[in-house]
Amino acid sequence: MKSRVELSSTSVVLTFLLFAFLLGSAYTMYRQNALAAAWIIIGLTVVLALSVLIFAPMYVSADEHEVCIFSSFCFKRIPMESIDSVKL
Repeated sequence: MKSRVELSSTSVVLTFLLFAFLLGSAYTMYRQNALAAAWIIIGLTVVLALSVLIFAPMYVSADEHEVCIFSSFCFKRIPMESIDSVKL
């Protein structure tokens, strides 16, 4: 069984607001000639965006032996015998 991960609207909105805040902060620092601070904020934004791409789950698959969680660049396998319970 393979199922696509549905992102909640709350997580999408909060992620968008965070990135908008960070980019707005970088722009404000740039306009105030605080270039070092602007570059630090831009670097932080890039690191956060890359971590989202690497670790955000894209889809989940399960069979009788294991559950696999796939993201853009990596995946995690969880053996069925190590799962005690499951909640929605």
